[in-house]
Amino acid sequence: MDVHADGDIAENFWWRRTTLTRRSPLYDACVSAGLLVAATIVGALLGSGVAQLIGRVVFGSGITMRPMVFVLVFVLLAVTVLLASASSIRSILNLKPAEVLHGR
Repeated sequence: MDVHADGDIAENFWWRRTTLTRRSPLYDACVSAGLLVAATIVGALLGSGVAQLIGRVVFGSGITMRPMVFVLVFVLLAVTVLLASASSIRSILNLKPAEVLHGR
């Protein structure tokens, strides 16, 4: 660290402290994406385990899990969510931000 005066040490320390402790939108997005991936994996494992349990209890045999089933479930869930939220999205798109913010 190249320091020429006593004040530079304090300024450099303050800059590092505030820079490293500040949370950026990129950091928040990365943490959210990581949590989403982790939750997806945990949900898939729990769902597979429950399906195996039900298969063994009810039918007396395990269930073969195919990767295409996960893709199909994901696509069906995404389509269902988009269809369910279409009317809300349409009404939100008709709003004018200035009128909403001013309470008109």
